[in-house]
Amino acid sequence: FSPALSSCQSPSLHHHSHPECEHEEHVSLRVINSCDVRFADTSQFKLVCAHVGTNCEMCAPGYYGDATKGTTSDCTPCSCPLQSPANNFSPTCHQDEDGQLTCDQCQAAYAGLRCERCANGYFGYPSAVGGSCQPCECNDNLDLSAPRSCDPETGACLRCQEGYGGATCETCTDGYYGDAIVSKSCQSCDCNRNGSVTEVCNKDNGQCECRQHVVGRKCDKCLPNCWWDVDMQTCRPCECSPRGSMSERCDVEGRCVCRPGFVGRRCDLPRSSLGRRETQRPIQRVPLHQVQRWGSRGGCPRGAYPPETHMQAGRGCVPCHCNSFGSKSFDCNESGRCLCQPGVAGLKCDRCAHGHFNFQEGGCTPCQCSHVEDNCDSTTGQCICPPNTVGDRCDKCAPHHWGHDISIGCKMCDCHKLGSVKQQCNVNTGCCMCQERFTGEKCTECKLGYRDFPQCIACDCVLAGSTPDTCDAEVGTCACASRTGQCSCKVTNQSGVRCGSCTSGSFGLIASNPLGCSRCYCFSLSTVCTEAQGLIRMRLTLTPEQTVLPLVDRANVMATTVGVTFQHPEILANAEHVQQELAEPYYWRLPRQFRGSMITAYGGKLKYAVYYEARDELGHTSYEPQVIIRGGPNRDKVMVRHMPVPQIGQLTRHEIDMTEVSQSHWGADVFRENFMDVLFRVDYVLIRASHGNMMRHSRISEISLEVAEEGGPSAESERAYQIEKCVCPTGYSGLSCEECAAGFYRLWVRAGSDVSGIGSCVQCQCHGHSNTCDPETGVCQNCQHHTEGEKCEKCLAGFYGVIRGYPDDCKRCACPLTSLENNFSPTCEADGFSDYRCTACPEGYEGKHCERLGCASGFHGNPQVVGGHCEECKCDPVGAWPVPCDAHTGQCQCRAGATGPQCNHCMEKHVCGPTGIVSCDDDCVGLLIRDMDRLLHLITSANLTLPLPPPYRVLYRFENMTEELKHMLSPQRAPERLLQLADSNLGSLVTEMDELLNRATKVSADADQTHDDAERSHNRAEDLENFIKNTLLAAEALRDKARELNATLSRRDGEEKSVNEIQDEIKAMLTELRKRQLSPHTHTAEEELRAAEALRARVERLFGASHQATELLREEVGRKMEDYGNKLTEAQDLLKEAQGHSRQAEVLSYNNQRNLESLQVHTHTHTHTHSNTCKFLFSECELGEMKQDLVPVQDELEDKVGHLSRGLQDRTLPRLLQTAEQHAHQLNQSASILDSILEEAKNVSFNATAAFKSYSNIMNFIHEAEKTAKQAKGTAMQAVQNYSRLEDDVKKANSLIQDPEKNSRTLLSLPLLENITVIGKTSALGVDFLHPCDWTCLMLAYGQILSSFCSLLLF
Repeated sequence: FSPALSSCQSPSLHHHSHPECEHEEHVSLRVINSCDVRFADTSQFKLVCAHVGTNCEMCAPGYYGDATKGTTSDCTPCSCPLQSPANNFSPTCHQDEDGQLTCDQCQAAYAGLRCERCANGYFGYPSAVGGSCQPCECNDNLDLSAPRSCDPETGACLRCQEGYGGATCETCTDGYYGDAIVSKSCQSCDCNRNGSVTEVCNKDNGQCECRQHVVGRKCDKCLPNCWWDVDMQTCRPCECSPRGSMSERCDVEGRCVCRPGFVGRRCDLPRSSLGRRETQRPIQRVPLHQVQRWGSRGGCPRGAYPPETHMQAGRGCVPCHCNSFGSKSFDCNESGRCLCQPGVAGLKCDRCAHGHFNFQEGGCTPCQCSHVEDNCDSTTGQCICPPNTVGDRCDKCAPHHWGHDISIGCKMCDCHKLGSVKQQCNVNTGCCMCQERFTGEKCTECKLGYRDFPQCIACDCVLAGSTPDTCDAEVGTCACASRTGQCSCKVTNQSGVRCGSCTSGSFGLIASNPLGCSRCYCFSLSTVCTEAQGLIRMRLTLTPEQTVLPLVDRANVMATTVGVTFQHPEILANAEHVQQELAEPYYWRLPRQFRGSMITAYGGKLKYAVYYEARDELGHTSYEPQVIIRGGPNRDKVMVRHMPVPQIGQLTRHEIDMTEVSQSHWGADVFRENFMDVLFRVDYVLIRASHGNMMRHSRISEISLEVAEEGGPSAESERAYQIEKCVCPTGYSGLSCEECAAGFYRLWVRAGSDVSGIGSCVQCQCHGHSNTCDPETGVCQNCQHHTEGEKCEKCLAGFYGVIRGYPDDCKRCACPLTSLENNFSPTCEADGFSDYRCTACPEGYEGKHCERLGCASGFHGNPQVVGGHCEECKCDPVGAWPVPCDAHTGQCQCRAGATGPQCNHCMEKHVCGPTGIVSCDDDCVGLLIRDMDRLLHLITSANLTLPLPPPYRVLYRFENMTEELKHMLSPQRAPERLLQLADSNLGSLVTEMDELLNRATKVSADADQTHDDAERSHNRAEDLENFIKNTLLAAEALRDKARELNATLSRRDGEEKSVNEIQDEIKAMLTELRKRQLSPHTHTAEEELRAAEALRARVERLFGASHQATELLREEVGRKMEDYGNKLTEAQDLLKEAQGHSRQAEVLSYNNQRNLESLQVHTHTHTHTHSNTCKFLFSECELGEMKQDLVPVQDELEDKVGHLSRGLQDRTLPRLLQTAEQHAHQLNQSASILDSILEEAKNVSFNATAAFKSYSNIMNFIHEAEKTAKQAKGTAMQAVQNYSRLEDDVKKANSLIQDPEKNSRTLLSLPLLENITVIGKTSALGVDFLHPCDWTCLMLAYGQILSSFCSLLLF
C-alpha cells in the first residue's frame, strides 16, 4: 500500500497481503486477512499484522505458527496463558518441536511453558480471567533457592531463609537474634554449649543464658577471678589466698600468682627457701662472657651506657633503667638493651614476651596455651583463640568458617546465598553444599545442564544431539551457552536451541551416533527423509528344518556339507572331514532368509554364538575376518568385520551392529553409502568357522538378524530406530526409494555406462494399455483394452486395430457379427487402416467376414441371424440317401424304414443294420409280434391294487430275532464261558491296580522330595536375596565411606592413586558396563548360576579360614597395641618425673647464678679498692650468716658428689648407660615388629586411614624415645668427662682461693664455669625431653660445682 500513489501492488506475500486497499482521511481501514491497519492522521499510519517479513513469511511478535502455508489461520495469537491482554504475560512465543506453544519471555512473577503458574515467591491465579501473580507477603525473607517457598495459590509463607521464622517470616527463629524486618540481620546465637544453659538466646540482643560463673554474650568466658576446669567442664572461682597471692586472679589451670615466700595452687603455703632472705629475685645462669665490664662501655659505670648520638654525648653516660622485676641485672649493653629474665621482653625488660603472662619479680609465667601457639593474655594468662575459632581449646571453627589453623584461625566459608543449601561449608575442604542447580567450591557456578548464574535455568539439551564432551551421560544433562541457552550440537546434523531436531537432509537422532543424526541416503534420489514410524524389530532365525549349514571358502566358490552335523541346539563342523573338501579358512553360509533386500536390517543386530576347539588359539586363520557380507546392486561390494580373537574352548556370543558408525570394525572405507548399497541386495552372509591351529571342530548357534516390520512395540519386539523414510521422486517407492513404484520398472546399468548405483526407475512401456509391469524385467502386466504382449503392443485374438495408445485401439472382429454366438472366427487381422479380414472362418463358413448367405454344401443353417450358425448335415450313411440335406432345416432324405432329421432311427417293425434296413412285418414274424402286443395289453389292463400286500416287515423282524437267538445260544456265549472270562479279566485288573498303586506311591514320594528340594531352593533363594541386599547396603556404606575419605583427605603421600582418580576409573567402568547390552537367555542364566554357586563355595573355602586368621591377627595386634600403650604410659610417667627433676635443677641453677653474681661483685670491688681481703668479701657478721645458710647445701652437694663418685667407682653409671641403650634397642625392635604386624594387618583392614594414623603416632613416640635415650647417653658421657676434670678444677680453685687478690681474674676464666654455662644451656633447651638418667647426671654435676663455690666462699 502506498499512501502517495494510492495504489496497490500484489507481490508474493503468501496470501497474507491486502487484496484491496482503501485510503480516506480519518476513516478506519477494513480488517482484511487478519491485518488491522490503523492510522493517526492523514499522513501517517501503522500496520499491525499477524505476519512480518518481506513476503509475510514469518509470524509477527505475539503470534506463532507457520506463516508459509498461505491461510488466514497460519499465525495464532500467543496465549500466555490466555489471549486477553490482562492475562497475556509474555510478549512473544513460538511453537516447539512437538507442536506445543511455548512462551519465550514470561514476566518475572510467572513461570511455566505458557506462563500459566506463579513463579517461586509469588501467588495468584494467572490462568483465571483477570488473575495475576502477586509477591508473597513474607517480608522479603523467603528462601527463594528452595522450591515452593510460599504457597502459589494462597501466598502462605512455607520456607523462610535460614534464621527467620514466623507466619510471615517476621521474626528470627529460635537460635538466632537480630532484626528480621528492617535491617534483616538475623544471625546465629552461637551459644557456647558448655557455658550456656540452652542454645536459644535473646532474640533482640543475642545474649545467651549463661551458667554460674560464666559471662559473655555467647557464654564463652569465665567471670574475672575464675578459671575453666576442663575435667568438671565448668568455671570455678580462683579462691586465691588474700595473704599469699598477688591478686585474686589465677591462670587457666587455676594457679594463683603468689607473693614471694608463698607457694601452692592458691598461694596459701609458705615457701621453704634456701637462699638469702633479703634477696627475692632468683639467680639466673648467665654466661660469664656476657657480663659487661666498665672498660667495654666507653668508660661508663655499671647501670649506664654511652649515648648513640652526638646530641646526647654531652650528657655523658645514659642510665640503663632496666626493670628490676624483669631484668637479670641492672646493667645493659652498649645499645641500652637489658638482659631479661625468662619470658620477659622489651628494651628495658618491662613486659612479658609472647607466650608468657603475669609480669612480676623474677620474670613471667609461661602460658599453658600450646594448642594456640602460646597466644594468651599477658595479664591473666587466658588463652586467646585465633580468629574465627570456638571451643574450649580453640580447636573448632566458628559457624560458617573452615580450615582450622592454630596460628591464623579459620577462613570464611563464603557460600553463595542462592546457590548453597546452607552457609556452613565442609570444615576440612571449605566446599559448600550446593543446591541441585548449582556447583563449584562456593556454589558460585551453575551445575552442568543449567545456565545464566545465579538464575541457573535448565538448559534442557537433548543428550542424543549434544556433543559428548559437554554432557554427562550418566545423569543425562548437557551444558549450554550461558546467555542464549544454545546447546553444543553434534557436527551439523542437528538444529534448534536444544539440539533436539535433525537438520534438513538428516534423520534419526540417537545418542550412539557420533553425528547425532544420520544423513538421508535414499540412494541419492532424495535429500528429504524422516525416521520411519510404526516399525518394530523382528528376528530372522533358522527354520526348524534348517539343521545343517553349508561350509564355503572365503570366496563362496566351493561349498560342502561333509562333516557337518546337528546336535540341538548347535550345528557342528568336524574339521578332520571338512578339511578333506575345503582348505582353511572356511565359513558358515547363512540360508536364503538372510539374503536379498535387507534395508530394514539397518540399525539392528546380527547375533550368533560360536565355539572353537583347537590345540592353540593362534593360527593363520585367526586373523581372518569374522563376518563377510557381499552384496550391492551389482553384487560387487564386500564388507568384512574383524572381531577380537575368541578363546579356545569357550562359547563366545557376538552382537554386531548393522551400522557404519564403528568403522574400525567394518573397515575404514565403509561409509553409510557403501553400507546401504550392500543391504540393498545381500548376496550372502558368511561367518568364520575355522580358528586357531590344529582345529578339531567348531560350533555355531543362536543365529539371528534383526529386521524391521510394521507392528506395535511389545515386551518381545521393541521399536525400530535409525530407519529412514524418504520422500521419493516419481517412480520410486520403499523406505529408502530402493524399489520402483507401480507403473515403473528398473532400468539396470549396462557395462561401460556412466550411470551407477541401483539403476533408474522408468515408466512401464505398455502403450497406455496397462499401469503395471514387472519391476525388474519391465514386462507389462494386466494389459487392458483387448491388448497383449510384453509391451501390450498387439491386440488380443478376435480383435483388430493399430496400437496408438488409445483405449479403442483394438476392436472386436465381426465374423460376421460381434456377438459371441455369431462370431465364428477366433482371429482376424487388419486389412488396411479401417477394415479387417477374418482369418479362421470354420468349415462351413465362407466370405471375408464369414458372412456369405447360406451354408456350404453339406451344412445347413443361417449364420446371418442372431444366434444362427452353420452346422454339418451329418446324415446317417445307412438310413439316408447320399445327397445334401435341406440347407435350411437340415433334414436328410431317408431311405424306406428310416426316420429322423438325420435318418438315423428305424421305423417300427424294421431292423437297421450295417447291411441295410429290413422290414419285420411279414407273415411269420409280423404275426408273432401282433400276438405279443395283445398279451401285453391284457396284462397291463389287470387291476392289482385291491388284494393285501405281503407282510414283509414282520417277516424281516422274525428273521432278525432268529439270527440273534442262534448267536446267543452258541458255545462262545455260554454262561460258564462268560464267568471264566470275567474271572480272568478281574485278576488282570487287580494286578494292574497294584502296579498303579506302587507307581502312585513312588510318584508321591518323588513329589515330597521335590517339594522339600523346592523348599530348600526357596530358602536358599531368600538367603541369597538377603545376602545381596546386605552386600548392596555394605557397598553403599563403602561408597559413603569413600566419599568421606575423599572429602577429608587433602593430600596423599607416596605413589598410590588418589580417591578421585579411583572414582574416575570406577565411573569409566560403570559407563562401559552401561554401554554393554546383556541379553538374557535361559541357558546363559543357568551357566551363570552354576558359576556363581561354584564361586560362592570357593569364596567360603578360600576366605573362611582367612577371615578367622584375620580375627586372630586383629586380637594379637590389639594385645600388642595395649602393651605398647602401657609402655607409652610408663614413658610419660618417666617424662613427668624428669620434668620434676628439671624444676629442682632450675632452682639450684638459680641459686648458683645468684651466688656467682655475688662473687663477681665482691671480686671487682677487691681489685678496685685493694683493701683488706676479709673486708672485701664480707663482713664477719655476713660471713657467719652465709656460712650457716650454706651448711645444708654443702652437705647435700657432698652427698651427691659422693653418690656420683660411687657410681663411677662401682660402674653403676656405665650400667645405667648400657640399660638406656638396651631400652632404646628394644624400642627399635618393637617398632620393627609393630611395623611388620601393621603391614600384614593393612592387607586385611578396611580402615587404612585410621591404621596409618595410629602407626604414625606410635612411630613418632618411639622416635622421640630413641632421641631421648641418645641425648641421655651423650649427656652422661659429658658428665663422665666433666667428672674426670673435676679434681683438677677443685685443686686449681683451692690454690686460687689461697690468693684471691692475685687470681681473681683467673678464677673468672675457669673452664668449670664454662661447663656450667654449657650445661645450663642444654638444660634450658631440653627440659621436657631429657631422660631421668640425664637429669641425675646434671644434678650431680651442678652439685659438684656448687660444692666448689661454697668451699671458696667459706674459705
